[in-house]
Amino acid sequence: MDTSNVTQKMQTLEIKPTERTPWVIVDREFQLFYIAGNSFPDNVLEFYQPVLKWIDEYVNNPDPKMLFHFRFNYVNSSTKKLLQLIMTKLSKVHTSGKVVRVLWESKETDEDLVDMGREFALMYDFPVKVQESPAE
Repeated sequence: MDTSNVTQKMQTLEIKPTERTPWVIVDREFQLFYIAGNSFPDNVLEFYQPVLKWIDEYVNNPDPKMLFHFRFNYVNSSTKKLLQLIMTKLSKVHTSGKVVRVLWESKETDEDLVDMGREFALMYDFPVKVQESPAE
């Protein structure tokens, strides 16, 4: 059997949220790339390792377009560094000629998160839209 046109479907990755960790869902089939909630895990690298692995696989065979949505309530400094790594990986997808967009959503009252989104918008060569949501 000729398998040259067969591509293995990437697994959906979902990590349920806790008080200290975000909800993560990355699903290629439904074009869903979403990380939301609090992010201050005890071990940031350990928590995000499956996400980084999934993104590495995606970078090797990206879709023509993707929208990655971040919606944090709180992010510690270790998470910020890891998010920069994720954004750098997304930049590789963009550099390969694919359309990459990021939606960075945070409460308008959280200046630190709004500023973090704005920093990312300046750092990367793909669109990063910072959306400020009204405080609840």
